[in-house]
Amino acid sequence: MAGEPKKQREAERKELNRAIMLGIIRFTFIFLIVGAAIFGGAGTITWTNGWIYLGLTLLIILVSRVILFATNPSAAIERSKHVKPSMLYDKIFITLSSLLYFVLVVIAGLDAERFGWSSLPMTWTWVGSCGFILFGAFAIWPMLINPHFEAVVRIQEDRGHKVIDTGPYRIVRHPAYAAGIICYLFTPLILGSLYAFIPAGMIIFLIVYRTVNEDKVLQRELEGYTGYAKRTRYRLIPGIW
Repeated sequence: MAGEPKKQREAERKELNRAIMLGIIRFTFIFLIVGAAIFGGAGTITWTNGWIYLGLTLLIILVSRVILFATNPSAAIERSKHVKPSMLYDKIFITLSSLLYFVLVVIAGLDAERFGWSSLPMTWTWVGSCGFILFGAFAIWPMLINPHFEAVVRIQEDRGHKVIDTGPYRIVRHPAYAAGIICYLFTPLILGSLYAFIPAGMIIFLIVYRTVNEDKVLQRELEGYTGYAKRTRYRLIPGIW
């Protein structure tokens, strides 16, 4: 029996190492595929705005994952696993938002660098960058507070799913989505493209769509969530909705 805790610790360490390796692979993949979309649309790898945006995106991803692995390894392990969405609205959201994200960065490159359909002063790039960093950092906060923070919507009965009502969850019920919406508003500014606001707006609509449906599922199926929703009245925007 004395060997059981040791075996469990070894198994947990292996899982964590596997999650870290997958994280490195995904980070590299994001750099290559998103970089290809950004600079493919721009038609050049010398696009300054593209490098600023890519660098900020990778920085936030890297910092969030390092902090998550250090402070909440169980959540990091769960997020590393490939879990298919089980709900139709979640499948729609993941598919369309992923597609629109690449549309956004390609259009921005075509617009701001290759063809010059619109233009924004570099000042807006720095405004967008500051906002992106600020709310990107805010988006990390729910990851640290919520051990059930996963990429797909599901009631995690296998992990003792419970309501989290501390930290950013005292402000709004879906703080990561709220921060994501604002980051998408700043993205066209960083890239210097007015046309990029079109796909950005579509993605924001999809985030709201997911928020509405996820909230309904949680109120219906997660014990204690209805009471939490009465205490924390707003889903995304304090004082509004």
